[in-house]
Amino acid sequence: MSPLLEIRNLRTYFRTTAGVYRAADGVDLSLDPGRTLCLVGESGSGKSVTALSVMRLVGVGGSIEPGSKILFGGRNLACASEAEMLKIRGHEIAMIFQEPSTSLDPVYTVGYQIAEAVRAQAKPGQKVTRKAALQRAAELMRLVGIAEPQQRACDYPHQMSGGMLQRVMIAIALAGNPRLLIADEPTTALDATIQAQILELLKELQVKFGMAILMITHNFGVVAEMADDVAVMYAGRVVERGSAASVFTAPQHPYTQALLRSVPVLGMTIEDLHAIPGSVPSPLGWPAGCRFAPRCQHAFERCRLEQPPLTAAGTQESACWLTIRSLDKAREVQH
Repeated sequence: MSPLLEIRNLRTYFRTTAGVYRAADGVDLSLDPGRTLCLVGESGSGKSVTALSVMRLVGVGGSIEPGSKILFGGRNLACASEAEMLKIRGHEIAMIFQEPSTSLDPVYTVGYQIAEAVRAQAKPGQKVTRKAALQRAAELMRLVGIAEPQQRACDYPHQMSGGMLQRVMIAIALAGNPRLLIADEPTTALDATIQAQILELLKELQVKFGMAILMITHNFGVVAEMADDVAVMYAGRVVERGSAASVFTAPQHPYTQALLRSVPVLGMTIEDLHAIPGSVPSPLGWPAGCRFAPRCQHAFERCRLEQPPLTAAGTQESACWLTIRSLDKAREVQH
């Protein structure tokens, strides 16, 4: 099966007065049709910039550097024209964000905003009347679990809870029946009960529409609930990727291991909590060699001098000189 989305050596930089901010700096990942890939990492690791790069919405001052590839259905979106991207956004790739209240216009009803998305995502040559679009908006609201959609369509964003607003955003994303849904921290601002409902809704809609989902998160609880595959990002690069089962049961990269150790477990005391020392380095000046080396208890000289490549390690891939050294020793023993 060919990947629906394949990212190769993605480099997205921002030119600032302080220097070049290398937010995504050599990202490699792939997502197969109908599967869910969770992109995990601390704040500042480049997750959201990677997602925005796929949509070509990196903003003023940002640029996707030459040599970057964002292959979607065989097309390289990194060099697609804006006219081509207008046909892809919403129609084939849709995105929902972590704070729906800032994504919706406060002066229009939610029904009107969903209806406008329906009209905007109509197929070329297909004319959708305002009445038909409003009817479709109500259908989409019912589909995402909003009760009494005809009445709630008349509500303004401030009249809805955070969970309801996120359902509205999902309805807008589904207006064009996309093949890929990008969800950037879609449950961060919600309480645990509503978060579980939204995740369950996304899983149901994925089955119903056959969508692939690229989910950006720092929450391993969300990963355990949603992911088929996991890519762990650190300092602008993917440092480990593989199936969710393999990454959870046998993490290869020290950063992945440290992240999993830092997840609170019911019954833990404060003394039991594990924290990763230090912080993510600045994209204005990534360190030489492995970017996790300054925080890694296993680092040795080569780690600080050379950047390790993603290397097959069991059922996943890891960018770690310690893993590579272990693999080399294992081959020597076999010979």
